[in-house]
Amino acid sequence: MTLADYGLCAPFKDHNNLYNTINVTLVGGVPWESFIIDYKGPCPSNGHPQPQWMNDEYEVYFKDPRVLVQDMISNPDFTNEFDYAPYHEYFDGVHYFQNMMSANWAWRQAVHPF
Repeated sequence: MTLADYGLCAPFKDHNNLYNTINVTLVGGVPWESFIIDYKGPCPSNGHPQPQWMNDEYEVYFKDPRVLVQDMISNPDFTNEFDYAPYHEYFDGVHYFQNMMSANWAWRQAVHPF
């Protein structure tokens, strides 16, 4: 099934329209920054051709995470809704990892405490 089956249109015309929308979207006034990265490691010496990515330069775009978090914390919509410090959540002797600020946020399953 597609959106057309429901008489709906995609939110973006194509990938260029998506990128242009992202580029003009303001996020708390934090500007886009960029840097160039390229591979400086060892190259194949076993007679195999060197992959193209080892020769290319890549421009990485980002918004300063520190400034983004400062904007989030200063937003009054977050008052009493944002956990500023890590915490550990237990229920019936089981340690739950599910919240980014729960000190071990990458774990998404419950495990028994140590």
